Amino acid sequence: MSNGDGFFSSVFSGIGDIFSSSSGFGDTLGQIAGTALSTYLGPDTTSLAARPILAPVVRSVGGPLTMMASKFSARFPNLYAVLAASKMAGQSISRSKAWTLLRNYGPSALIGLGFTAEAINELMVAGPGRRRMNVANVKALRRGLRRAEGFNKLACRVQASLATYGRRSTRSSARCRTCRKSPCRC
Repeated sequence: MSNGDGFFSSVFSGIGDIFSSSSGFGDTLGQIAGTALSTYLGPDTTSLAARPILAPVVRSVGGPLTMMASKFSARFPNLYAVLAASKMAGQSISRSKAWTLLRNYGPSALIGLGFTAEAINELMVAGPGRRRMNVANVKALRRGLRRAEGFNKLACRVQASLATYGRRSTRSSARCRTCRKSPCRC
């Protein structure tokens, strides 16, 4: 047993030496993670991590069964509690921002911000949220008009080709499709 203990203690002490503050690697890694989080969330990311996350206290007159709650808070109570606590703490962490942090940096970034494992699990189930349409997006409106005009042109072509299909005429006053002359000269 002493050989195994000596082996694991030397391995773990070696890992501890790598991440210790004397080597500088752990400090550098922490600075990089802090810079990445502060650029995404804003400069005040340490205040939320230092505070404990408490569930918001909701009082109702008729008891817990008569309290009206949103569907989101009913389906994902842990995630709702963490997001509400971060909002009360003055942090601007929304569900979509938390999803982006989870996707880009992993769950450890959210744990550092005070998210619990249950809240992270519920965030993975809930997803980033619903995207809403920007009705003032001029570029998208122009693109939609261009698509509608293109569809109208295509429908007119189909209607014109179906109108002449099956009809035989010996002499037409319309232009010829080959030479584009009226009357035809081909």
